[in-house]
Amino acid sequence: MLRAILITLAVLAFPAGASAAPFGELPFQSAGGAAACLRPTGAPGEVVRWVRGGVQTMTARADGLHPTGGVPLGTSTRCPDVTGHPNGAAVLAAAVTGGIRVALREPGAGSWSPPVTLKGQEYSSVADVAISPRGDVVLAWTETGEAIEARTTVRVARRPAGGTFGAPETLIRPAEETLEAEVQVGISAAGEAIVAQGRPAGQFERVSVRVGAANAPLGPEQRLVSRRVGSGPSLAVAPDGRALIGVGGPMDAPVLYERPPGGSFGPAVKVDLRSDFDAPVVALRADGAAVVVSGQGESAIEAVTRAAPGPFGTRVEVAPALPVHRRADFGVLYGVVGTNPPPESFPDVGVTFTADGRALVLRATEERGLSVATFPVATGAPSEHSLVGGTLRAPYGLSPLTLPDGRLAVAWTDDRGLHDSTRRRDGRLHLAVEGVPGPVEAAAPKVTVGTPKVRALRPAQSLKLPVRCSAACDVRVAVPGYPSPTDVTGSLARAGTMELVIRPASDGLAPARGRLRLVLRSSAPNARTVQRQTVSLALRRLPPPRVPRLLGVRARRVGDDIVVRWRTDGPVLDAYFLVYATKGRARGEGVVAIGTPKRLAGRAFTVRLRDARAARYVWVSLAPLSSGMKGRSVRLKVPLT
Repeated sequence: MLRAILITLAVLAFPAGASAAPFGELPFQSAGGAAACLRPTGAPGEVVRWVRGGVQTMTARADGLHPTGGVPLGTSTRCPDVTGHPNGAAVLAAAVTGGIRVALREPGAGSWSPPVTLKGQEYSSVADVAISPRGDVVLAWTETGEAIEARTTVRVARRPAGGTFGAPETLIRPAEETLEAEVQVGISAAGEAIVAQGRPAGQFERVSVRVGAANAPLGPEQRLVSRRVGSGPSLAVAPDGRALIGVGGPMDAPVLYERPPGGSFGPAVKVDLRSDFDAPVVALRADGAAVVVSGQGESAIEAVTRAAPGPFGTRVEVAPALPVHRRADFGVLYGVVGTNPPPESFPDVGVTFTADGRALVLRATEERGLSVATFPVATGAPSEHSLVGGTLRAPYGLSPLTLPDGRLAVAWTDDRGLHDSTRRRDGRLHLAVEGVPGPVEAAAPKVTVGTPKVRALRPAQSLKLPVRCSAACDVRVAVPGYPSPTDVTGSLARAGTMELVIRPASDGLAPARGRLRLVLRSSAPNARTVQRQTVSLALRRLPPPRVPRLLGVRARRVGDDIVVRWRTDGPVLDAYFLVYATKGRARGEGVVAIGTPKRLAGRAFTVRLRDARAARYVWVSLAPLSSGMKGRSVRLKVPLT
């Protein structure tokens, strides 16, 4: 879902109406490991980023990003959320096992409060959080109690300025749904909370909103619309309580719902924007000026604006469409495993206001770097547009900032290890400042590809490709037909050789006939000038291994848990086990617990399914990783005692 970055930027150093200069990037900084979950706090130049056990706070200055401290939050299962204001008021919220950890910073304070835990289910996730300049907080989160059925509960907790969190209110109770609810929250300067939500309703998504005055429960649900499923709503709230909700999707034209201060949301208002996969992003200023943005990725970004409450103008293009290197079949399966650091979604388009009357729009692209555009809100005139950052490592954590000296800036990260099967971390921290000249790029190194040591591959076997650079380099390897997120990236800080691990799709890398062709792009570190070469490899395709039979499957209850044991008549290769407990006899009927063995070596296996008291059956499945293999499954009825 597209989301606005609703950060109030401090007054800029140049006068209103001044012409904008392009953004120039400072030399990047090595993160010394993972660089993930970068977020702006709202204070001048301040960001936080994930570190093991919590977040690190950093301040951006004219010479780069500087660490200033940290907040302990525990092991996050998702990227922590943070939002705040220039006066220092801020809130941090992170999903941990069994609930949500929250830390607060009061207006004018220099430190964060000790974190508190709001109890939730084992699988909890922060949906959204907002804070007023005086310190009122509204926090929404989802809870998923059963692993596969995805039964979702939505809860909202509120905290008055200077007080403590009250008991959470339940907005959506568990239901037989396969999609999670999308929730956005906002809060006025007086502590009035607004909660917009989109929830599945058959083949449609029902969008509704609730409003609650300070120190009062949320009011009744106001239904806005039922739309064909696309994405949840986008919400912006002004200090006086005025609010805008954007709704859209791939089959529906974008519409807005507006609430005047103290009133109710009115009927749908059409705006001059094209349909897009996600809802339009909305941003709302204190005087009622607003910007609505649509588009994502390499497509053109368009906007409609208004300078005061009232109708919006005609759409303008604020960032042009960018050429893509290739169009791929997105049927290739791809996933991120692990929570250290937490998995990070590709950034949405973000829009915010600058204090000199412009809007700032940030767009991440997979293969073109970071797109930065500014344009005057009052006139909707053509924008100033810059592309910054290298093109071989995708930008994440887009963070608009005003530096302590008043200049406009943007921070972001890239981390080649996020999607690397070796899990090696090589994160970078980036900062681009308006009016700063761009960097002088180093000469592109000479890049050569060696012969893989193993060239006979099973369908599920990865290819280990040696790549040598004559100097420091960034390298990106693509398999034709695979989507961009499955590209493999690598970097060297000096001349040398690295090994890139290329994972196959379900039908394997080695062709049945002919040679495997790879597209390799390379550059100096973080350079925008890229050289391209095609690599042709002679590989031999091996048959898939035999899938062993499951033997001696047995299960017994231990308190509320079920312990499952079994053997196989051969080694497990290019396959994985999935063990789950169900209420019903049919596969997947009422799943209450799920697990996998900790290791696949040997021929004897054990899994403990926790909190499985309601289960009556256990399934043990051996699923192959390639399409040429057939899996095996065993169902077992579990005794009641």
